[in-house]
Amino acid sequence: MCIGILAGLGRIAGTPYLGDEPQGVFKTISIVIRYLSAGFVESIRGTPIIVQAMFLYFAFPMLIRMLPNIDHFRMEAMTAAVITIMFNAGAYIAEIVRGATVSVHKGLIEAGLSLGISRYQLISRVIGPIAIRRMIPPLGNQFIISLKDTSLFIVIGVGELTARAGNHGQQLQSVGDLVNRRCSLPDHDNSPGNSFTPPGEKDENILMPTGSNRNSTNAQ
Repeated sequence: MCIGILAGLGRIAGTPYLGDEPQGVFKTISIVIRYLSAGFVESIRGTPIIVQAMFLYFAFPMLIRMLPNIDHFRMEAMTAAVITIMFNAGAYIAEIVRGATVSVHKGLIEAGLSLGISRYQLISRVIGPIAIRRMIPPLGNQFIISLKDTSLFIVIGVGELTARAGNHGQQLQSVGDLVNRRCSLPDHDNSPGNSFTPPGEKDENILMPTGSNRNSTNAQ
């Protein structure tokens, strides 16, 4: 909302819709602000929200990592989604603010100026109340549209799930390789020289005498 209000007022900065036109250096500043606001609004409104979300989540971190002394930079999916919806809704709200402000009749602005009130009083007491009442219906529509647009951020969720699935797959693959190497090693514990008899169990050779031992026992 704040982005939309600032961009909307910036698009008509230095125009008669906000009072007297500025003079001198303020006129130059108003022209710069007007062009920057127009560029922001047109660039956001002229591109799909899916492209904006994918650029912010996939391409923007890559551009940051290209800078010197920055090796690890990653943006969370929720952060990218929130920033995308903020700028996208702000661009459309800017047009709502600009249209509502321009729709105020010029006679009311001239009447306010004729009373000798300041620019701030003109905007807050004459232009503002009328423009806000005209903004309410389109702002409600924009809220519904932005709420529906959040479902498009599944493109980020799919990328996040794919990345995590790839990481888990690599971990499982490394565990499987370790198990295979362990199973392929020769089992030295079962060799004849390393036979082990559990406690409480005696060797059958000790309990059961051989045939020669039986004969010698009977002869005695």
